[in-house]
Amino acid sequence: MSSDVRGAKLVWRQPHLLEFQYERAMILEFTNLWGSNEIKPKASGGDPYWVEIRLAPTSPDSSLVTPNNDFR
Repeated sequence: MSSDVRGAKLVWRQPHLLEFQYERAMILEFTNLWGSNEIKPKASGGDPYWVEIRLAPTSPDSSLVTPNNDFR
């Protein structure tokens, strides 16, 4: 779950690797692995389809917390 998202974009970096790019966001309850038993590639022999998800801030000022312990 996320809120206050700015500049969000999803980018497939390579098979099984999805990058969530953002300028700034408050992200709660993040999990970096997603799988599905309903998607089964022929080469996998019936194993679940797995995707790693990476958070990738695009701005050097992406932190919501300031050095003074305030929120932006």
